[in-house]
Amino acid sequence: MMSSMSVRPPSTEEVRAALEKRIGPNTGYVLSQVHGQRKLFNPLWKEEFQPREGSEVFVGRLPRDLYEDELAPPFLEVGPIYEIRLMMNFSGTNRGFAFVSYFNPETAQRAVERLNNFQIRKGQLIGVLPSVNNRRLFIGGLMASAGLENFLRSWLHQVTEGVQTIKVFPPGRRTHLEEAYVPYRYAVVTYTSHRQAAMARRSLIPIKNEVFGPQVVIDWADPNRMEASRGHQNA
Repeated sequence: MMSSMSVRPPSTEEVRAALEKRIGPNTGYVLSQVHGQRKLFNPLWKEEFQPREGSEVFVGRLPRDLYEDELAPPFLEVGPIYEIRLMMNFSGTNRGFAFVSYFNPETAQRAVERLNNFQIRKGQLIGVLPSVNNRRLFIGGLMASAGLENFLRSWLHQVTEGVQTIKVFPPGRRTHLEEAYVPYRYAVVTYTSHRQAAMARRSLIPIKNEVFGPQVVIDWADPNRMEASRGHQNA
């Protein structure tokens, strides 16, 4: 719905009407916006079915003025969609990425094969990849303090959703002098789903400097990164 963007982003109802013109009015799909994301789904399927693990794809490089009326049709051509989650800004534009869930991994894999680098608009190619199941974020460079873990717990529950566990670790072997002058810690935060972890990462990175300072790093947790954090001053 590019024409609306010259004045304002289209409303959810306007996008729904435009989508119905593309795919028909009797598909059972509804649009609902909740907590910074807009969901396209069929309520009956929500009650009766649950996608198998590996049935979700990540869709990136979306034009910020692109909505479900343009996004859904090419993915529906691959197979029935369980749900689309389009990440939204408060302004009404999208955040450049979405998650599309099918009912099985085979259909999700076909979507990757057919639609990765698909030209969604002239000269604009989207990226479609399997949605990885990493649910953990790494927060490094935290200044040690007695209340660090409690502060992290309170802050993360306030600004993100789906926090499952928060663990704070020492940086590894250091001399007493290093520990006195550079008393850093790192944390690993586990979310209930990869989707919630991805949304948290997107939300936290722009505000981390205001809260902790520029030395703090927030990214996906992986063993190599955590090992580097533990031992980066051991040499």
